[in-house]
Amino acid sequence: MKTLNSTHPSALLQAGTRANQGGGHGQPHALVLAAHGSRRNTQANTLVYGHVERLKEVYHFPTVKAAFKQGTPHFGEVLDSLTVNSVTVVPFFSSDGYFSRTVLPRELSLNRRYSQIHLHLTEAVGTHARIPALAQRRILELLRHFQLEAQQTSLIVVGHGSPLHPKSSQSTHLLVDYLRKAKVCQEVQAAFLDESPFLEDVSGQVLQPEVVVFPFFIGDSYHVLQDIPRRAGFPELAGSSFPVQSRRGSQRVTIDRALGVDREITALIAALAAPGLGQAENGVSS
Repeated sequence: MKTLNSTHPSALLQAGTRANQGGGHGQPHALVLAAHGSRRNTQANTLVYGHVERLKEVYHFPTVKAAFKQGTPHFGEVLDSLTVNSVTVVPFFSSDGYFSRTVLPRELSLNRRYSQIHLHLTEAVGTHARIPALAQRRILELLRHFQLEAQQTSLIVVGHGSPLHPKSSQSTHLLVDYLRKAKVCQEVQAAFLDESPFLEDVSGQVLQPEVVVFPFFIGDSYHVLQDIPRRAGFPELAGSSFPVQSRRGSQRVTIDRALGVDREITALIAALAAPGLGQAENGVSS
């Protein structure tokens, strides 16, 4: 997990004000929250719009737009919808992998105004230094809510993963290392949807009577709502309101919601965007 300097909340509030005043370099500034999105599951897009509204209302960023790989506006058209010439793009993804570092930059470059814009591309939300503590807090809340004993619980942290980029699984593995060291559960394992070790294999190997499946996804996507329950062996839970529990033999399995649902994620987005107010004038950076 990449280490970023933490930003005081008051500084984040001031960052939005600076964006309205020109970001400290004489021109108005816009923030774009770039997410995968979904045409099948509008809930995924609604989550992103919620963060967009809080960035405006709480952190006072005056111009904030969502953009999607699957949805409107698309990555390849969002810059053309803006009138400003200075833009920070925050990837709403769990890793600096295939979508954040290959798909997003490629499709942003398709905008007609791309060469005219001072663009700063930040690290993905899921790589922020506060993500491990946020995930740990969420898991401990889940254990308390369902009265699960940590010493009798196996935790499966599920990432997307991809063979198309070497860093697609990195943030998931780093989060697993952090949670193991914190001893949040008796057993902590990584699993993925698109690379090994696959979720269906790991879910059949964990040993404790209680199993928590924790989706390390920033978006509330089809993967979280449909793929993870099915591939964990519970197709009947697909589309449920998470967190939800079911049984498999002697094991009770709890499947959580996406981490990106947590409202604190908005603060991490603001923290990632704040440095871009001073860097965007120097051209494209990542």
